Order: sequence, then C-alpha cells, then structure tokens
Amino acid sequence: MTIQKSLANGDQYGFGTKNGVSTTLFAENQSNYTVTGSITWSGEITNFSIPPKKQITLFRSARGNGEPVFAKNTVPKTEPLAIIKFTFTQGG
Repeated sequence: MTIQKSLANGDQYGFGTKNGVSTTLFAENQSNYTVTGSITWSGEITNFSIPPKKQITLFRSARGNGEPVFAKNTVPKTEPLAIIKFTFTQGG
C-alpha cells in the first residue's frame, strides 16, 4: 500500500501504521528553496530540512507498531508557498 500526500505550509497529516508490517516514509521538497518539517511517531518528534527539489528517507521500520505517524510541513504560513510531498508505504 502506498499513500502520497502533499502538504503546504503549516499543514499536517496522519498516516496509520499496521502492526508488524514494514513501513517507509519519504519526503520530497517540491519547492525551489530549503523547506522544514517534522514527523511524530511513538511519541518522538524528528525535525528535518530538505534542499530544493530533493527527496529524503525519513524512516524505514521492519515492523510498524500500529501507531499513526504524523507528518508536518513546518514552514510558517507567512512564508512563500512550500510543498512537501510525503510518500508512505507499507508492506511489499
């Protein structure tokens, strides 16, 4: 299963994980300048930044734990539009 979600400045989205299923989350900067974001999973917050037009792997887990992963574009709404495309995969 793959879910893609594009988030603009200040937006967030929760991806549901399945217990025991491999899980990967990528983030792609679709803007022309560095963007920032964060993910929250199992109570831990991880902040990241992505250079223009690049993709990074935020995490890979051999087994999901059934808890949702919350992804957030932390660029302030007062800044120019910044789009981060998150790609969430489970299984296979």
